[in-house]
Amino acid sequence: MVENPFTDAQPPKVNDEDRRAYVPAEVVERLIEEAGGPEWKLLLAMARYRGVRVPSEPLSLTWDCVDWAAQTIRVPSPKTEVHAKAYRVCPIFPAVLPRLEAVFDASQEGQVYVFHQLRQRLAVKAAERGW
Repeated sequence: MVENPFTDAQPPKVNDEDRRAYVPAEVVERLIEEAGGPEWKLLLAMARYRGVRVPSEPLSLTWDCVDWAAQTIRVPSPKTEVHAKAYRVCPIFPAVLPRLEAVFDASQEGQVYVFHQLRQRLAVKAAERGW
């Protein structure tokens, strides 16, 4: 029988406070302006102003999650789905709206996912790694 050399090893204690950092909106806005396209700009805006969990939540967003009339987004939440919280509904904040509209305007007819190009990019990278 093979013995596990890590049986008695304890993982290091991580102090989450040491990992937390407040990033001012001005810094994020500069990053957004330098981002490489409408989807990247929207992803950064949603991460900063909506607090979405990247990549699972935004890459799960479909256009039917966007309620333009009510100015809300139904954010799928794969992480909390097992706790009967498959999604949450959030307002579309002014800092996110023009970026969401830009992605919508650039989308192809029949496109299902909001972050279509980023999903394609990740799928290609995964395929290249043999996943």
